[in-house]
Amino acid sequence: MSWLAIGHKGGPIRMFTRNPAQARGQLQAGEVVVPSDNDMAVSISADGLTVLNAVTSLAELKAARWSEAKTVRDTVAAGGCSTPLGRVQTDAASYQRILGAMIAAQNDTMYSVEWTMADNSIMEHDAAAVISMGLAVTEFLNACQSVGETIRATIEAATDADALASVDVAAGYPD
Repeated sequence: MSWLAIGHKGGPIRMFTRNPAQARGQLQAGEVVVPSDNDMAVSISADGLTVLNAVTSLAELKAARWSEAKTVRDTVAAGGCSTPLGRVQTDAASYQRILGAMIAAQNDTMYSVEWTMADNSIMEHDAAAVISMGLAVTEFLNACQSVGETIRATIEAATDADALASVDVAAGYPD
């Protein structure tokens, strides 16, 4: 039987149990329950989906920090962005649809589509608006990638655990 770790996302594990009912009963405000193969893990990942085992080398710490940074980057990138006609979704499937609409708009100046925005409102987009939307999303995703690369370089440049812990893996991302 596996263990259940209880604690806050991105924080230390407060307790372990093997009993799901006990885990639910012991939850405090804002805590999550995460399955674990052992009771030696020391913290819960920033996304609250996995446990992190104790690491000792700086290389291991850097790898764990980069894993957290990638989760933040991917969450921001998939979280939507503002365009001239409003906020749109930017997950992979949405981006593919936007690129497809851009291709259609570039080939037909009379192209028009009713686009479902991030808030589920419907906005009419003519060819120029579709192209503007696609360019805004592409700029946003490129900016997310660039910030992620900067954060990774900062993580790699850290010379000790304290410097690594001071890296803000959520800083600098566009809205």
